[in-house]
Amino acid sequence: MNRDSRGRSRITRTLDTIHQRCDNPKNPRYKNYGGRGIKCCDRWRGRGAAARLVEDLGPIPFADASVDRKNVNGDYTPENCVWASRLKQQNNRTDNQTLTFRGETRTVSEWGRIRGIGINTL
Repeated sequence: MNRDSRGRSRITRTLDTIHQRCDNPKNPRYKNYGGRGIKCCDRWRGRGAAARLVEDLGPIPFADASVDRKNVNGDYTPENCVWASRLKQQNNRTDNQTLTFRGETRTVSEWGRIRGIGINTL
């Protein structure tokens, strides 16, 4: 298992990051999480939280996977979270611009990749 210099597993570090974003007003990213009312469920807190997160989401499926909220305005809960790639998470941000084309809405970046067009052109 991948451990940091303090002996923490990647799952524990992930939970620490979530808790800091949601609970610590001094964290630079708090304004986008706890400051907007986003919380982490009680199930993923305290002793055994890492095991419960793995029970709920499964083990980390690939190297760059991290916890993503399906509903970006929702809390960190088993029902609202999945493992996702960095690219998937970038498309699930509140500040993304979206375009609808032929009834399908995607981010500008996604459309650019799909259509082979630069985002400035779009």
